[in-house]
Amino acid sequence: MTIKRLNANLLIEDFDLYPRSAVDSTVVTEIMESLRSGRKIPPIIVDEKTLRIIDGFHRRRAILKLYKDNPMIECELKKYNSIQEMYLDAVAYNRARGKDITGSELTHAILKGLELKIEPEVLAEAVHITTQRVDEIINNKAVKIEATNTLIPLKGSVRHLKGAKVTKKQAIVIDHASGTQQWLLIQQVNDLIENDLLNLDNERVVYELKRLKKLITKLDI
Repeated sequence: MTIKRLNANLLIEDFDLYPRSAVDSTVVTEIMESLRSGRKIPPIIVDEKTLRIIDGFHRRRAILKLYKDNPMIECELKKYNSIQEMYLDAVAYNRARGKDITGSELTHAILKGLELKIEPEVLAEAVHITTQRVDEIINNKAVKIEATNTLIPLKGSVRHLKGAKVTKKQAIVIDHASGTQQWLLIQQVNDLIENDLLNLDNERVVYELKRLKKLITKLDI
């Protein structure tokens, strides 16, 4: 094990190695507050050869925001033989530290591992679930992009698509979709309209309402 202080600008955030769906800005802010109070944070785990971050995306971002002129951070440099080995270590660190990988992030972590050609049995062991559970996630919480056969996570609002194939355009919409059930989203819009709560002075609101009106006429309901 080698510990070195490195400039955080040199470290690489490779999201192919990130088992979570996104970097949480709230966690970054909390780390910044800890640093301001004088608390020492654990070293970032980094691949020695490529300087790709294995664990510590939030800590790096906190350091960059707080110490813009001199963003030095302690790094534990490790040697890896493959990107698969790096990813499994990233999963292990994320399972052991801070907020655990659960729910939609667990689905994300499993699918990313499969994309890296890691065997389901190995992934199951890495995230501390059974192989049967991995199969259930693939079958019930994922959908394939028809052009590439790549699996992507299904959020709650589009979970009815399990087992189907989607276009690249649909995949982009799914990625940005809310996890809220569709009926609730529609109910919320209805409630705003029925109770005269829409901000019709907002051009974007008016534009989206006109767009919605056109789309509804095309539905066979």
